[in-house]
Amino acid sequence: MTLVEKASLKMLVLDLDGTILNDHKEIIPENLKAIQELKKKNPNIIICIVTGRPFLPSIFYARKIGADVLATNDGGAIYLKDDDKNYKLEKAFYMTEKKCSAIFNKIREYSVENPDLFWLFTTDKIKYNVIIGNGEDSLKKAYNIFCPDEKTVRHEGVLQVENFDDLKKLDGLSKHIIKIYTYFGKEDIGKKQYHEFNEFLEKEKGKINCVSTPPFLNAIAPWGIDKGNAVRLIIEKFEEMGIRIKRSEVAIVGNDYNDLAMLKLEGCRSYGPSNAREEIKGLENVHILKQSNNEPWIKELIENFKSRETIGINREQKQLNIFSQPEILGVDKWLAKAKANPTIPKNFTPQPSRNPSLNRSPLDIIR
Repeated sequence: MTLVEKASLKMLVLDLDGTILNDHKEIIPENLKAIQELKKKNPNIIICIVTGRPFLPSIFYARKIGADVLATNDGGAIYLKDDDKNYKLEKAFYMTEKKCSAIFNKIREYSVENPDLFWLFTTDKIKYNVIIGNGEDSLKKAYNIFCPDEKTVRHEGVLQVENFDDLKKLDGLSKHIIKIYTYFGKEDIGKKQYHEFNEFLEKEKGKINCVSTPPFLNAIAPWGIDKGNAVRLIIEKFEEMGIRIKRSEVAIVGNDYNDLAMLKLEGCRSYGPSNAREEIKGLENVHILKQSNNEPWIKELIENFKSRETIGINREQKQLNIFSQPEILGVDKWLAKAKANPTIPKNFTPQPSRNPSLNRSPLDIIR
């Protein structure tokens, strides 16, 4: 028999750019107040930020919202807020040192001919969360490329190196890289190197996941790591802590391609602001809100969640077996074993996306 249920909201999962942040990279006061009132009325509700951004450009918003969980780099690292309101690393997915070294050396080789080439490695370490190059103006260039609307260029936690071996001397950073971004510029040399670099990455089939986004930007990460896996791990972690959350009690909000994996999670209640990508608007399980990221949509979501019904058959069973579902892709066996400590996934595979019809700005890759 099919059961129809109404669920209470126990977890709210928010994307940052284009969702809870407006076009000026701000949380509009009405939305912030609505989140604070929600938390005041329901102190046990879990607020999660799941973003493509690295830790440094995310932590300001996590603290402002009072998020209980911050997942960065599209699920590459997950941080939990402790009793002192600091965010401590709970789990991270690393790329192999050998692979990072090969990519680093290839980038340095290209940089000799291409002054516009820019690279950025992100780690799970708060002290050195971002490793950048090339040139003295690298930090400013990074913000111009990845966070053009940010008002403040944050210098803390940013490291610049010339040699990959130097990272081994600094807290073993060479083993803590979770994502690599490359931007080749728009000149002819950049176009040439971009295509050569993609051919180089294609040879690593079965080892890495690379999303190539025209024009001339790559995001490289461990295989199978995405926002959907991050949400699953967060639910699992709270269950280990004795806080059991059904998927029907989870509301997820996102607007862009990198949000698709979490918006598609079966059983969860998924939403998109009115400015969401057409691919998101086309998903049957996603409710599109009337208001955009520039408007106060939080109250609309809460009211919709209260009245929205879901099919409840076998939801409990599915929630208890989140690591055995086929949608976990190739990391299901690894995740089933990774109960406590971060480790390095053994299996990686590329999932290149080079469809120009997506018409996506290179700046969107970390949002």
